[in-house]
Amino acid sequence: MIAIVEIKKAIQQKLTQINPSSARELVEPLSLLLKHLLRDENVEVYLESLNLLKFIVGNLAPHLSALDLHLMMGQFLTVIVNLQNTNMRARVASDKVIVYFSKHTNIGSLVVAKEILKIIERLNR
Repeated sequence: MIAIVEIKKAIQQKLTQINPSSARELVEPLSLLLKHLLRDENVEVYLESLNLLKFIVGNLAPHLSALDLHLMMGQFLTVIVNLQNTNMRARVASDKVIVYFSKHTNIGSLVVAKEILKIIERLNR
């Protein structure tokens, strides 16, 4: 958990000098990191990872193109929706993050709804 807080501090320093090209460069490594963290079985690590996800997406979203943002959201929503954790706190926190994304001015409910529908279609196959 402390490591996640330290990661957040390091990312926060990097985001102070963000521009569209550097934001795009950060998407892939941060996506890999977050996908790894969000698959952790420890509920506390998962919850802190969700907070880190909100922080990163909230700060990167204004600097990304619609395509990059859409791709990034698809990756994260797939991991969140496919959560195998039976812990109620983790499930409620996941739902809150999805609502946060749908209310975000740069993301919006349309992007989130499209991605959720794609995930549901894949699960039904």
